[in-house]
Amino acid sequence: MAKEFEISEINKLLKDLDKKSVNIKKGIKKGVTKTTYSCARTAKKLAPVGETGALRANIHSKVKEQNDNIEGIVEPTMEYSPYPEFGTGQRGMASQIERPEGIHYSADLKGQDAQPYMYPAFVETRDKLIPNVYKELEKILKD
Repeated sequence: MAKEFEISEINKLLKDLDKKSVNIKKGIKKGVTKTTYSCARTAKKLAPVGETGALRANIHSKVKEQNDNIEGIVEPTMEYSPYPEFGTGQRGMASQIERPEGIHYSADLKGQDAQPYMYPAFVETRDKLIPNVYKELEKILKD
């Protein structure tokens, strides 16, 4: 048995679906935002304090949305932020942490041990991304 629909019902359905699609994108962004902020909080807890606490105070997070991409970014903004993460000199070299291009160790300096804070924060929070997004989408789809 076929069900008949009036044009007004179909238009309402299309409008509801369109609204859900916009809300779904907002839900995904909200899940990414929660995870990004969580990663930043964790990085701040793990970052060495030093004399001023400037490293911790200058770990920032943001969420960028461009076209269909939603990107969560957590970054330390102090000029010296790579040094605690990867170490310096002989002691940094001995820590065997894979470092990005542009970070070099000076073999003639004793240096400092690596005190990673960004990578461990990422590892600790990355598995929360999908559950956070799912929670937000469930809320939207229940409405």
